[in-house]
Amino acid sequence: FHTGAVSDYLDSKPSSYDFFALSNILEVASPQLLRNVLASVLRAARPGALLCLRFIIPRAPVYPSLEFLPEASQRCATLDRAFFCNSFQVYRLP
Repeated sequence: FHTGAVSDYLDSKPSSYDFFALSNILEVASPQLLRNVLASVLRAARPGALLCLRFIIPRAPVYPSLEFLPEASQRCATLDRAFFCNSFQVYRLP
């Protein structure tokens, strides 16, 4: 269990993860926080890792520089049973 900034934790684990699930972490994030989280995720990711973002309100892709996976995003939304927070964005990392 870890409390604190997601970036701080990820920065301590370079090249360790194949999958990231960030639920509501970026919901109302500033542009700087979006950049910081992405940089930390990219440092912590193994090649080809997946990044799954979950939001309360649907929004345009947060990270247009990444490979957005619309089919996987829709599948997550279809499988999710929550009454809210069921807007997903799934990306494949380089």
